[in-house]
Amino acid sequence: MQDELDKQIAARAKHRAQFGRKPAKAYQKNTDQPKEMITIKAADLQVPEGVFKQNDGKVLGPLRAEHAGNNAEGVVLIDEEDSHAVLKLQTPVTQKGLAVAVLVLATKENANQHESEPIRFPALCVSTQEPLIAAGYLYQLGMQTVQRHEPQVKIAVDERDTEAIRCFVFQDQTSLWDAMQSHPVKTVFASEPLLQHD
Repeated sequence: MQDELDKQIAARAKHRAQFGRKPAKAYQKNTDQPKEMITIKAADLQVPEGVFKQNDGKVLGPLRAEHAGNNAEGVVLIDEEDSHAVLKLQTPVTQKGLAVAVLVLATKENANQHESEPIRFPALCVSTQEPLIAAGYLYQLGMQTVQRHEPQVKIAVDERDTEAIRCFVFQDQTSLWDAMQSHPVKTVFASEPLLQHD
């Protein structure tokens, strides 16, 4: 009867259970949870040889914080927490070029604690040996200024202005459907005056 069918439909609509052969899918995409931020420590990274140089042109390599002394030269990569003790050292600590690069993670909290702008430099992940780009503040602790070592000849990348379009063609609204089946892009460009090259 119709009234019995209506009652069954109303009862099932309130229950919200899935009927039929397919099992109910329990997964849901939760967009409220923020993505977990990846935190990298300075101990996880290494500055490769040749990324930085002294102002006299000598290429510098990585240097551990405990080896920073009178005869040291290189780049020390340290975390924000460790930087306060290192930056309190009386400069210059050496007669050679020595710089401390404080690795700054992409957080807003660290940005207000440094006066200079962060520099980006290539680094190497110690555990995976994968290259990556890191950002850090470079503080000078030696007699010579340490700076990024830029190659003499840089690779030029040709750039061209490009644009993208999205085109929907419906079979019942075009007489070119057969041509669209074999050459869709060519047919669209040939039939649309706005896409014609001068």
